[in-house]
Amino acid sequence: MKPCSKNRKQIISLVTGALPNDHAKGLHSHFQTCPGCFSYWQEMSQLTERLKAADDHLPDVDPSPSFHSRLVRRIEALDKRSAFANAIEIVQAWLLNTHLAHAAILLLVSTTAVFLILRSRPVDVRRHTPPPEMAGISRNPAKTDSSVSLAGYHQVAESSLDALDELLSRQARNVATAESLRVLSIRKTDLAN
Repeated sequence: MKPCSKNRKQIISLVTGALPNDHAKGLHSHFQTCPGCFSYWQEMSQLTERLKAADDHLPDVDPSPSFHSRLVRRIEALDKRSAFANAIEIVQAWLLNTHLAHAAILLLVSTTAVFLILRSRPVDVRRHTPPPEMAGISRNPAKTDSSVSLAGYHQVAESSLDALDELLSRQARNVATAESLRVLSIRKTDLAN
């Protein structure tokens, strides 16, 4: 079991004898309710005891006068390798970032292209209606809607004046055709009488 994260340092301080008595009492009472902290305290106590026992069996050794200079040289060598390793990491990160930048640019260009292609389509996707230039225009002149509203004419005019001209021409032909058919039916009726 894991100990409570807020108690880890306090348990280590307790084991090493650095925790004040009032905090130690509170921590011991916490051990009764938290098996994770209690287990961690036991484990650290055992480890501390083993280290103390091992220290008792080791002879006292004074380092040689050159120990310090050799240690400093090794640390400096590690720092030099770390600087080189850091340079390699920076280059790798830069290459990764350029790949990400290229991917982001490619995604942006693709998205823009798709948007432009979809925007140029003859159907307004947001309203699910045909675009204004198609309102009232039919491929079959007999089916042209002759009762297009003023708003429909306005939409067609905003999209293209040519489309408005085509719409009005078709409607005029249809009206003329309808008028001539009406006149013919009236004449037939007159002739039949």
